[in-house]
Amino acid sequence: MKKGVLGVEELLKDLNPPQREAVTTPSGPLLILAGAGSGKTRVITHRIAYLMASGEQPERILALTFTNKAAQEMKERVMDLLGQGWPGSPFLSTFHAFGLWVLRRFAHHIGYSLDFNIYDDSDQLVVVKQIVKELKIEEKRFTPRSLLATISRTRAAQKDPEELQGEGPWAETVNQVYKRYRGFLRLNNAMDFDDLILLPLRLLEEESVREFLQERFHHIMVDEYQDTNTPQYQIVRIMAEKHRNLCVVGDDDQSIYSWRGADVRNIFLFERDFPEAKVVKLEENYRSTQTILGAAWHVIRENTLRKEKRLFTANSKGEKITLYLAQDEKDEARYVVSKVKEMSLWQPLSHFAVFYRTNAQSRPLEEALNRERMPYRVVGGLRFYDRKEIKDIIAYLRLVQNPDDILAFRRVVNAPKRGIGDKTIERILTFCQWGDLPLWEGLKAVLETDTIPSRPRAQLLSFITLMEDLKENSRDKPLSYFLDHLMRRTGYIQSLEEEDSIEAHGRIENLRELVNVAVEYDDLDNGLREFIDRASLTTSQDEREDGNKVTLMTLHSAKGLEFPVVFMVGMEEGFLPHTLSLESLAGLEEERRLCYVGFTRAKERLLLSYTKERLYYGRHRVFAPSRFLHSIPQELLVREAVSWGIGLGGTPKEGGWKPGDRVIHPVFGPGMVKTLEGSGPNLKVRVRFDRVGEKLLVARLAQLRKGTPKKSQDFLG
Repeated sequence: MKKGVLGVEELLKDLNPPQREAVTTPSGPLLILAGAGSGKTRVITHRIAYLMASGEQPERILALTFTNKAAQEMKERVMDLLGQGWPGSPFLSTFHAFGLWVLRRFAHHIGYSLDFNIYDDSDQLVVVKQIVKELKIEEKRFTPRSLLATISRTRAAQKDPEELQGEGPWAETVNQVYKRYRGFLRLNNAMDFDDLILLPLRLLEEESVREFLQERFHHIMVDEYQDTNTPQYQIVRIMAEKHRNLCVVGDDDQSIYSWRGADVRNIFLFERDFPEAKVVKLEENYRSTQTILGAAWHVIRENTLRKEKRLFTANSKGEKITLYLAQDEKDEARYVVSKVKEMSLWQPLSHFAVFYRTNAQSRPLEEALNRERMPYRVVGGLRFYDRKEIKDIIAYLRLVQNPDDILAFRRVVNAPKRGIGDKTIERILTFCQWGDLPLWEGLKAVLETDTIPSRPRAQLLSFITLMEDLKENSRDKPLSYFLDHLMRRTGYIQSLEEEDSIEAHGRIENLRELVNVAVEYDDLDNGLREFIDRASLTTSQDEREDGNKVTLMTLHSAKGLEFPVVFMVGMEEGFLPHTLSLESLAGLEEERRLCYVGFTRAKERLLLSYTKERLYYGRHRVFAPSRFLHSIPQELLVREAVSWGIGLGGTPKEGGWKPGDRVIHPVFGPGMVKTLEGSGPNLKVRVRFDRVGEKLLVARLAQLRKGTPKKSQDFLG
């Protein structure tokens, strides 16, 4: 024990019994099932510190996680526990950084020199684009990004992309591209990010490499174990074969990244591969109220592939979970913003988070927040109107409205890819400048000269025909219909469908939401112009730079975070669970885990909402309430009614108020009751006052009376 640093008993004094057991089990395989908010990082860092304080050499300890931020945080917390003067430090790293460390020492065993380069995502895309060009592959049909995504997914599943041969044109194309791609990387002594996992696994087949790593690391720990893929698990399993000191920490109930290759089955395989493994469950939650934990458990317990655990807490029972039935997505957004506005009277905006299943669902929320000039941030994605696909389609609309818009032309002339390069575009613009011609006139004129080569000339002629067709269709069609036509006529939707990646499906969802926005302009004489103006104004919104903002994010982005107040919107079949997940039991169970993750981010309040109907690709559609809502016991819920006064029971609430009543307030003057929220002493009345707009008032304190003013003394407004 080093003099002057924290002793072993001091390390353990603030741990609960299961945490202490997890920390003090020094040898043998150990599976720590760490429920949400149960102090997982605390246990990992204390365990590392305990091993070091007990005499284990720091360099013999390896801890792996998934982000540089998490690795750095663990290192700082370990050294804070032991004191900065402690000699040596453990190897705390991401999986990819550890793989690179191994390859820098042993890559020569598999034919690489040790000064190899690493190609990032953008480098990989450049290589595949060049290969597609060399092989004369039709890029509109086989986009480089989709080819690269398929190659990566196939390799992560430990399959050779060449095995796809014989499964049709797509598989044959992937096979061709992959052969060239691997050859290019080897020729250039380069590796990609997949190699940083797959090649170290291959190196472990070499006896000398395997023995070195097994002897170097006596203790191996893995954080967020439920997020590991099969190759990552195989690496740590092989490295731990000699000393058997493998400690994995995770929660099968929070495994939500199968689309990245994560395999929740690794948790169940651990006890098969290490039958002597000890299992410790961390079930005491330090984050949420018991009501929130109860609702989360009743949802997740219906999964068949899970290890039983039930979170409990010493925190208070807390408020009931609010369930709001909205008329539509606009009403849902208004409701969320009104509740934030109400609760922000006694806590900062940074305490509020709104979760949704897909990025496209942020749009009505952003617009409602903008109307109230309430600052917000979108985590894990751009603001709706700042997303590439949205800006592309808006640029098409701008070009339809004004064919001489050079910026719009630059943006869409090659979106999707048409083989019209930057040099061709510059020749067109130079021709227009020298001839003092507006863009569209100059474009047609330049094609009558020999300035443009034959291949891009043909594509430009096709583009002119396309835009003139769109111009014609824009005149007599409802805007939403025209927008849908534009997306398909340009090939934009088709290019995303052919890419067939998670990102592409998300972009398609965003474009569907844009059609939903357009529906509002279908009956306007100048709908196209007003729609473009709205998009322009929304993207140029001034944003406050301070950190006091409402947070908007997808449920996938929310993992690992916590907020005092959480809203989960779109609790409907088809959204949560998502339509794409309903085809398999595994997909449905992952959606249930996603719901569980969302619930357990909330510390004090959880507010859920679903709609009677929702605009979906330009049409009003009715979605059933999410099956996950039916799992929550009624005694944990309090229901709030729809803004139109329809309500869940269809009857007026207590206190004599009902939507539509005319009322008078001594300060705000006359108005009309819009909605009633809550019950008993917590009943609130939302009133739209004639002169001052909407106010949400506590009914028992509001001094409201029914009727209309008969004379000026009836109110002070």
